[in-house]
Amino acid sequence: MAVGPDSIAMLLREMNRDLTFYDDLVTFLGLFYASKLAFNIGKSVCKGVYSHFVTRLYSPTDLAAKYGKWAVITGGSDGVGKAYAQELARRNVNIVLIARNQEKLSKVASEIEEEFGIETKIIVADFGKGRQVYSHIAQELQGIDVGILVNNVGVILPYPMSVEEMTDDQMWDHINVNCAAVTVMTRMLLKGMKEKKKGAIVNLSSISGLGPTPYLSIYGATKAYVDSFSDALCNECKGTGVTVQTLTPGYINTQMVKYSPNLKAGGLMVPSAQVFAANAISTLGVNDKTTGYWCHGIEYWFFESLPIYIWKNACSFLNQRFRRQYDALQQTSNKKK
Repeated sequence: MAVGPDSIAMLLREMNRDLTFYDDLVTFLGLFYASKLAFNIGKSVCKGVYSHFVTRLYSPTDLAAKYGKWAVITGGSDGVGKAYAQELARRNVNIVLIARNQEKLSKVASEIEEEFGIETKIIVADFGKGRQVYSHIAQELQGIDVGILVNNVGVILPYPMSVEEMTDDQMWDHINVNCAAVTVMTRMLLKGMKEKKKGAIVNLSSISGLGPTPYLSIYGATKAYVDSFSDALCNECKGTGVTVQTLTPGYINTQMVKYSPNLKAGGLMVPSAQVFAANAISTLGVNDKTTGYWCHGIEYWFFESLPIYIWKNACSFLNQRFRRQYDALQQTSNKKK
């Protein structure tokens, strides 16, 4: 059968109609995706600006009236725990500090009482010991109207290393301190908060929980656990009057990052514990999940948008670099000796 010019023209017109349809479909899907992306970015920006800046323009919330007059802070003798205790005391909340070093705890408690004129209590407990410490803590907390629990205690390796380099104690400390403490302390105090229909639980996770973190693998995994546990708990506590907040900060200038001179130098992206706590506490009751610090919010959004293989390779590169910095510091220190 011969194909004439009219048949060819008709075929081309049909093909053009099909291509136009698919072009329109692809254009529509592209515009829809771009609009959704722009909406999500705009929503994140507005939420971040409100959480980290607008809320700080208001008069501070009366946390004692809203949640209760006592706050329990685990790992409260140093770093973020100490700074968070100071910020809560500044807002007229009485403080219970839990940590393993009695001398440090007593010093921090005395400083807080003297500066802010509130009541304090210290509980000496080593969360690395596991299950045996919690009956002592529960006994010490009897009769105290706990309104806020800050699950801050945590451990990290002295420097980035592979799993086989870790000691048994380091491995079990990560599990007992980073995972068990937040779980057991929450269970211990949650029932009382629900009965009063008010309270707040603040769980310290980390940006490291976003995905697999080579050379800090167990640390990152434990923080992913805290993140997941806290998110689920937030859902369980809806309508009970209990606020559950997850904090997922980036690097904070504390003893936990002393292995890197770059991190210890601080700066905008590596705030002090005091700067972080002052920012984070203003988000309590505003966001269920936040980095607590505006620069870390930008960092979190960027890393969250990366494909997982890029995240893993970036973490691997960065932590190996920090390991080299630590080794160089050790060599310099040994030469001086």
